[in-house]
Amino acid sequence: DEFMRLLKNAEGMRGEQFLQKLFYGFGKLTAREISYLACGDAEATLDQMDPKAFSDAFFSVTDRVRNGNFEPCLIYDGKEHLEDKSPLDFSFLFLKQNNTKT
Repeated sequence: DEFMRLLKNAEGMRGEQFLQKLFYGFGKLTAREISYLACGDAEATLDQMDPKAFSDAFFSVTDRVRNGNFEPCLIYDGKEHLEDKSPLDFSFLFLKQNNTKT
């Protein structure tokens, strides 16, 4: 299919770069999460991943968006006590790459 063809032509590129370069609307955090879901490494290059796993992770996330299946996630800095923490970023889905749910 077209997605797999695009993957083959982008070997050596990091997964997040591939998604942000070829698909409008992918933020870095979401693109990194797709890479993480595919291979357990948010910074992996496409040649370090199984193409099918990357494709499956991509379509899993885009299907969630299409279906309105959101699970908001707020990322805080690493301070020990919640009352001392400051928000750093947020996402529409639970981020496994950060291994924290808040």
